[in-house]
Amino acid sequence: MRFLIDECLPRMLAQELINRGHDCELVVNSCPTAPDEEVLAIAKLSGRILMSEDRDFGSLVFRDGNTAIAIVAIYFKKYELPFEETISTVVDQIEALESDIEGQFVVIEPGKARLRKLPPRT
Repeated sequence: MRFLIDECLPRMLAQELINRGHDCELVVNSCPTAPDEEVLAIAKLSGRILMSEDRDFGSLVFRDGNTAIAIVAIYFKKYELPFEETISTVVDQIEALESDIEGQFVVIEPGKARLRKLPPRT
């Protein structure tokens, strides 16, 4: 899968995804400090799944009508699990859902993942 990793997420997450064969671009490398609307547009235009822990992306698609390929929202409390275990858990959950992610707003939390269909893309 092709991901755009928001700057709020650790590079280690992108590296683990790359280690498992995924294509990752980091917002911090391509458009640091870009507003959320721009990050979402870049993900869509580049055909990438946006991955973030920023809760604003839900509002941007469901309330404001923006569109996306898919969004993966990672909601782990800081220090809830050891850092490496958190990264591994997130990547394991993404890979378990791989074929179901496109067109979805995916929320990943410790021990569970929830999917909600995104509004149609235009």
